Formats: sequence, structure tokens, C-alpha cells
Amino acid sequence: MHQIRCNCINRELFSMKKILPIRQILPKAKQLSNNIKYIDQAKIDEVIKEARQFPKYRLPILLNNSFSEVPQRFVNCLTKFTYVRPHNHIFTGNWELMSWIAGIVHVIFFDEKGKIINKMKMSQDGLKVLEIPPEIYHTFITNDFGVYLEIRNCSYEPDFDRTYAIWSPNEKHAESSLYLERLRHAKENDTVTIQTYDSKGEQQLSTDNL
Repeated sequence: MHQIRCNCINRELFSMKKILPIRQILPKAKQLSNNIKYIDQAKIDEVIKEARQFPKYRLPILLNNSFSEVPQRFVNCLTKFTYVRPHNHIFTGNWELMSWIAGIVHVIFFDEKGKIINKMKMSQDGLKVLEIPPEIYHTFITNDFGVYLEIRNCSYEPDFDRTYAIWSPNEKHAESSLYLERLRHAKENDTVTIQTYDSKGEQQLSTDNL
């Protein structure tokens, strides 16, 4: 059985080489002199605008002070061309809590072969809170923009705490845009897969940091 993986695992090289450069450019929550943090509508509007120009077409507004802090807390701002590669979190006990704030977010769950088992809508008239358990493949899409609060009971270790679906392209692959469009139109019980291969004809298993 996998064990919960949290701040107790010290990966300084990972933090220095991969996390800190990213951390320096990500938006942060506003903060008062007494350390009270808050995120207002103006901040969300600002970050959504920035996210539309960002390479991944999404940006988090960080409430946590570091990626090693537990729990991780941030407001995720997605835009139309956001593609989050389907993945699951592999450590027993590691959940992912989502609370809707604005726009529309479609949360899609898959079985091991890429069949959609649930496609759930978070919106003004839809779901407000969703908890994702470990070991279930999922992704998030929006047709315009979507904003939600995410809380995870672990540190941020994307190279260690998740596996990516081999039937989906990585974020930088040429087929990722096509795959995203298929997800937009797919319904529950549809199977949406794109197998990608490297120059040697071997299945591509490269990972993306979410």
C-alpha cells in the first residue's frame, strides 16, 4: 500500500531546481500587515487576464507560502485552452478538495482505459464542492473560464505524487489541442484516448507538472 506523502519527505533538490523558479512568478493572495490573506474579485479578474496569455493558459493564486507546506491552498484560474493531462494521485489518503468560485469548471473522471465515468459541472447552478479521492484519473476543462479554491492535504510534488494516463498526450504534445477538443464534446461512457509515441515507436510516458 502507498503511504501518505506529505511535508515529512524532504526533497531539497526538487524544490530548488523545479519549484522555486515557478514559485517566483506565480500570483499570491493579498495580505494585510497582520498576515490575514484574502483574494478579491479584482485579483481574480487580473489573474484570469494573465492566465489567457500564460503558456499553460492557467494560473493559481497561492495562499500557501511554499510548495512544501501542508495543506496546499490556492485559487486555480483556468481559461479556455487549459489542458490538464489526465492523472491520478497515487498515495492513499491524499485527497483533493475543490470549492467553486466563478465561471464553469467541468471535472472529468476516467477509468483505467480512458472511458469517462463521470463528467461533473461546477458552476453557479451546478456543484459547489467536490472532493477527489486518490487513485482515480481526472482532469479539468472550461469553455471560457473557471475559478475554484483547491486544498490538498499534502505538499506539492508533481513528479512523485501522481501518475499520468498513458492514453493521453502530454501538455506539450501536438495532439494535446485535439484531445482537449474531444473532451469538450465527450459524454459519460465515451472513451477518449490518444496514444502518443516517440521517435523509436515506443509509447511516450513523459510527464507534465500541473
